[in-house]
Amino acid sequence: MTAGALRAADGSQRAVASRDGAPGVGVLRRQDRMTMLALDQRGSLRTMLARDRPVPQVPDAELISFKAQAVAALASHASAVLLDSTYGRDAMAALPGDTPLILAADKFRQQPGGPVDQSGFDELVTPELVRELNPVAVKMLIIWRAADDPGYRAEQITRFLALARQTGRIALLEAITRPAAGDRFPTAAAHGAAVIAAARELTAYQPDVYKAEVPAYLPGRLELVEEYSRRLSEQIAQPWVVLSNGVRAEDFTDGVRRAVTGGASGFLAGRAIWEDAARSGNPAEALRSISVPRLRALADVARQSGPEK
Repeated sequence: MTAGALRAADGSQRAVASRDGAPGVGVLRRQDRMTMLALDQRGSLRTMLARDRPVPQVPDAELISFKAQAVAALASHASAVLLDSTYGRDAMAALPGDTPLILAADKFRQQPGGPVDQSGFDELVTPELVRELNPVAVKMLIIWRAADDPGYRAEQITRFLALARQTGRIALLEAITRPAAGDRFPTAAAHGAAVIAAARELTAYQPDVYKAEVPAYLPGRLELVEEYSRRLSEQIAQPWVVLSNGVRAEDFTDGVRRAVTGGASGFLAGRAIWEDAARSGNPAEALRSISVPRLRALADVARQSGPEK
């Protein structure tokens, strides 16, 4: 494995370990853990910023401004930052030169104010765009339901991985599971089983890093998280991290601790870190006073938990 680098837009160098021209995942770690910040939310962020307004009335400028403020406050405490090209370009310009960029390469079907109900590869994220924005990694979200057509998932993942391989970037594949009926899984064990089933299917396509929900989590229920994290770690070869979507902010620290103890390499999280700030009347102050300490504490928990990865 030889050493290489990717040049940021400001001319600084981001070190990357290369393997036959492909980047190594170590660039996403800090002190042996992946403690990464997600700021690629689009429709969901618009909903948070709406506060008392109808969601469609939130202008794009507010999303752009919040992402830039969040990067300014938080990026130096993260091992990498995930951003989208639609609303995240100002934030990319503010990213410290030694903080790797992950570029979102997905598109969503989402009603205003509602959750993402389908996702796939964004064909507007071209090799030319990747080279222009110069991330070390690209990321795609798959909404996974056991009853859905696996052929659709295969097509989207194949296109995503082709982009990553063609441009020599780390491929980070994310899954959010949905139950067959209703909004929530009936039990924590049912959720854990779905997370593992999704991981087994999707990692077979050989992404470099896998991003999963906190397995076997239901609000206020974390007693099975470590057990199902161990099961997940036994089922896949890739390093994996947890996301915070669907997890209460007050539960996420313990969720990270249990998941890392069970074999996760850390987290790639957004809402549990900065949603309070997005919903506040003074986001810049809330980012400094609430989100920064929260991210630093989460990173400490990830580094102090579990076996060495």
